[in-house]
Amino acid sequence: MPKWRTHRIILEKALGNFNLNLRKDFLDGLFNGIIDPDIKQDKKIIISKKRTYEKEITHHDVHNNLIRYYYELSLYYVRRNKWYFSGFMLGRCLHYIHDSIIKRRKMLIIDAHEEIENELEKLSDMISELCKEKIIKKSSSNPKEIICSAYYMSIDILRNFFEESSKDIDINLLKEKIRKIRIIKLLILLGFSIMIFYSLVLILLWIIAFYLVIEYKPNVYHEAMKAGLIIVKPTGYKTAY
Repeated sequence: MPKWRTHRIILEKALGNFNLNLRKDFLDGLFNGIIDPDIKQDKKIIISKKRTYEKEITHHDVHNNLIRYYYELSLYYVRRNKWYFSGFMLGRCLHYIHDSIIKRRKMLIIDAHEEIENELEKLSDMISELCKEKIIKKSSSNPKEIICSAYYMSIDILRNFFEESSKDIDINLLKEKIRKIRIIKLLILLGFSIMIFYSLVLILLWIIAFYLVIEYKPNVYHEAMKAGLIIVKPTGYKTAY
């Protein structure tokens, strides 16, 4: 994974593309959050036939659910005027994006990984000259492609964040949509509960239905999270926040 200094330089260079007067507490959170996944880690919940356990996630794997979660959580906090936490969660989002670009190779010589980190740190000081042409690779082992992809992906995420955090939202409409979905969920569970009285065989189906209904997270939930109404946890993860 990139060193902390590399993460922060990429972020600093990406921010330079926006002529915005950003709050100090937001920026403090942003630069602290971008290194935080190495300090306080999220965990993936593994369910096997024998047991269920938690496993610290591998940063170089792509965790789109975590990236989406922390991006939406940053918007959740900005709608609640908690600027430090907004920046902090956006920083965690960017950290995972940076890490996910590095192609993971299982057969590395002993010092290869450290060499890549050192090369990325050197190149981070030359982003302005090195990345004049837009490069976006979802996965690469080429240091130039990694650093430039992280740079341009950071710009895209920051641009989306600034646009979404400033747009108007109909809060009452979102609340009404969520209320209707929750009523439908309740009616489904109530229907299965009544059916259990007539057949014990349906108990298993009720358990399955209960899990599916509880875990069902329509897009309106994610819109509500970005509006600061609710927090939608990613399925299959125990998040640090």
